[in-house]
Amino acid sequence: MKRRSLQADLSRWLFVASLACAVVGGLLSAGLAYLSAEEMQDAMLLEVARWVPDGGNQGNFWARERDDEQVLVQTLGKRGYLRLSETLKPGFHDIEARDDFWRVLVIRPEDGRAPYAVAQQTELREELAGKNALYALFPVVVLAIGFFLIARWVLSRGLKPVRKLAAEIDSREALSLAPLSDRGIAEEILPFTRAINRLLGRTRKDIRKQQRFIADAAHEMRTPVAGLNILAENVCRDDTQQNQVLMRQGLKRLESLVAQLLDLARLQFNDQAHVAIVNADDLLREVIASVYPLAMERPVDLGVVQIENIKVEDFDHGLSKIFRNGLSNAIRHIPANGQINVSLFTQGSYMIFRVDDSGPGIDPAALESVFEPFDRGARAGNEGNGLGLAIASQVAAVAGGELKVENLAGQGLRYEYRQQRVELLSTPA
Repeated sequence: MKRRSLQADLSRWLFVASLACAVVGGLLSAGLAYLSAEEMQDAMLLEVARWVPDGGNQGNFWARERDDEQVLVQTLGKRGYLRLSETLKPGFHDIEARDDFWRVLVIRPEDGRAPYAVAQQTELREELAGKNALYALFPVVVLAIGFFLIARWVLSRGLKPVRKLAAEIDSREALSLAPLSDRGIAEEILPFTRAINRLLGRTRKDIRKQQRFIADAAHEMRTPVAGLNILAENVCRDDTQQNQVLMRQGLKRLESLVAQLLDLARLQFNDQAHVAIVNADDLLREVIASVYPLAMERPVDLGVVQIENIKVEDFDHGLSKIFRNGLSNAIRHIPANGQINVSLFTQGSYMIFRVDDSGPGIDPAALESVFEPFDRGARAGNEGNGLGLAIASQVAAVAGGELKVENLAGQGLRYEYRQQRVELLSTPA
């Protein structure tokens, strides 16, 4: 598909506008000039009639003999060049005579002199009027062409900052994300430049996050790999049951870390998610059943306050990750014999999943960064890789939901996820 050119489009519209103005203005100017010439010719006949010698009693003669301004004076009632009726009324008449058309002015003097006529060929009059109209039309056409050329030059000059801006962007290095200078930028283009600068700022921020993520991932993977190397040497040297258990735990943690890294990378860079409509209550019951042994092992009191039947959209089976993350975090990070309350209910047009625990909560200063990868805050010594909340947050963003973690009044932590119910995702037309 051929791309449109803004300058070409504007030039085309300028040409059409200039042409339309030239046509309309030229026709008006030419028409007025034509009518003015006709009036001038009639005025000339009146002027000739005033200066006819003897009031036209000399019969038939040519008052002016230039080829383009021949004027005939003829006394009515006498045989003349034109056959004019004696009954013609005073004033102007258009008469056909001698195979031609004439503009005739009839004069009937009040002093008793014989009436006479002053006549001119219509063809000559039209020729003179046409020349006048052409002379009036020519400047209008020239001005329209001049206006179009000047407007095109002004347009090209006005778009020069855009071309300069494009050249500046093209000349940059691939990793150069410095803001574009708005110096000399027109006011109309300034919002576009500022939008690009905001995009560059977001890109810089995202790149820094990715760089930090890669560095943290390398650090997180280096630790279990180094431990596994030591354990492998110990197993080879002294094959004890304790070393084998430690090695299996290290391999399990490494496997979990790699799986979570892959999940997070897929969620961040894959925008073509598989969507299915599921019963959120059935899915939550399955997740509760899978984490219940962990709750018994701690032990903690895992209770269900309410579970309603709700249908929602599930993007790449991400809803179970959100449920599992909220429950497993609460089980792992509250003291033994603590209490966890699970709720799944509707609120207006939204599904609400909520997990309240009786744990110590999170330092308020650390709440802002709990969704960052590898952020474990004060729980760094506990089991986990610090990726669960980051994955759950990314799943929520893909599904258009909202995930938040907040401290409860007094003591405890609330993990809450909000997503629109499927019944209200679309309304009938």
